[in-house]
Amino acid sequence: MATPAASAPAPAAAEAEPSSPPPPPPPPPLFSLSSSSSQESRSSEVSAAWDPQVLRRHAQCIELEELAAMSVDCTLLPILDDLLLEVYTVLRPKPIDYQQRTTLVHVFNNMANQIFCSNNGFPVVEAFGSFTMDLFTPRSDLDLSVNFSADAEDQCARRKKISVIRKFAKVLYTHQRGGVFCGVLPVLSARVPILNVIHRETGIECDITVENKDGMTRSMIFKFISSIDPRFQILSYLLKYWAKIHDVNSPRERTMSSMSIVSLVAFHLQTRDPPILPAFSALLKDGSDFASVERNVLAFKGFGSTNKETVAELFVSLMSKLLSAESLWEHGLCASNFEASWISKTWKKGVGNLNVEDFLDRSQNFARSVGKKEMHKICKCLRDCALSLLDFMRGKLDTSKLKSLLFGRLNPDELAHHLHYCHQQRITLKLQIEYREETGTTLVQQVNRQLII
Repeated sequence: MATPAASAPAPAAAEAEPSSPPPPPPPPPLFSLSSSSSQESRSSEVSAAWDPQVLRRHAQCIELEELAAMSVDCTLLPILDDLLLEVYTVLRPKPIDYQQRTTLVHVFNNMANQIFCSNNGFPVVEAFGSFTMDLFTPRSDLDLSVNFSADAEDQCARRKKISVIRKFAKVLYTHQRGGVFCGVLPVLSARVPILNVIHRETGIECDITVENKDGMTRSMIFKFISSIDPRFQILSYLLKYWAKIHDVNSPRERTMSSMSIVSLVAFHLQTRDPPILPAFSALLKDGSDFASVERNVLAFKGFGSTNKETVAELFVSLMSKLLSAESLWEHGLCASNFEASWISKTWKKGVGNLNVEDFLDRSQNFARSVGKKEMHKICKCLRDCALSLLDFMRGKLDTSKLKSLLFGRLNPDELAHHLHYCHQQRITLKLQIEYREETGTTLVQQVNRQLII
């Protein structure tokens, strides 16, 4: 199994500076059964102001210890690899799932033309997020952006975005009465004003925003990056679904966003030895426009071919990496796709509970929504996953039980039934909400928090 990529050695003078505190003794491997409270106690003894190079080296040392504690049985890795690839195959969308979403994009484009009238081809409704990145499942929402220009830098005022959302909501209420859509819910006070609506026949929930150029750009960049090495898409898919099953993939619930999850997977592949993905700085050297990024990505096709790690090896080491950082996030440890390295980072609001640098706007944290209590939940899920993998390696779990613990039930029929059931719950609750022009905002916020399934 390959090891994490080592960072460049620090200059001797820098290491001799008295202002750089030495790292504390590393905590016991997190694959042990030590409680999270004892880990927090050890973490609190660590100085909050670490030298960035010391912090990076300490993270790498703990990761190696975590992986060693895993006691990976090489004879079981092919079995684990088959299990993970089977899960990936079962979860992958079918042709009808692509067709349904493409049709819905067309439906919303027709609706936009009816509301605003077409002017030189605008407005246009475009998909982004998991559908664009090809990381969606039949359960996934469809993210849509209503765009009034092709300029990636062109952003409209918040007041206009709210006006557009209201006009769409008015039309969708009509379709709701006709039985085509249901659960129409505008959330105008959100950081990004959004309109939630469910297509009744397919059960697909659509999240409509206005001029969401940032989301579109990042989604397309990850789509291009997926072409460099297939392991990136497979691991992103598996970790995203694992997070969804364990209820830690919802910014509205103050857990991880999909963008932070995919970024962490990319970061893991960037920091293998040899690396599987390049630093994003190399892909963005000519700008973030699609043509430049796609051209630069083409130059890195096959970049990770010398790394022969399987999906199973990478999945195990990814869990090791995330667990190794558990006590270091609060000291400023940050995953940087731009540099393809751990860095030290403090945001405007201080150190985050989970730090994943936005590779296009490096002042932003992809994981800014993660709360302190929710981070404890994320770490517990990671520990449970790691312990399940350890039990499997020790012969205490068979593949069927491991699959259930990591990914839940995977029978396609059961997945479809669960999807229908969850949407029916959301529909029943949402239909009770009366949309109000002014006073409805607070009510919508309150009810929306209760609707997360």
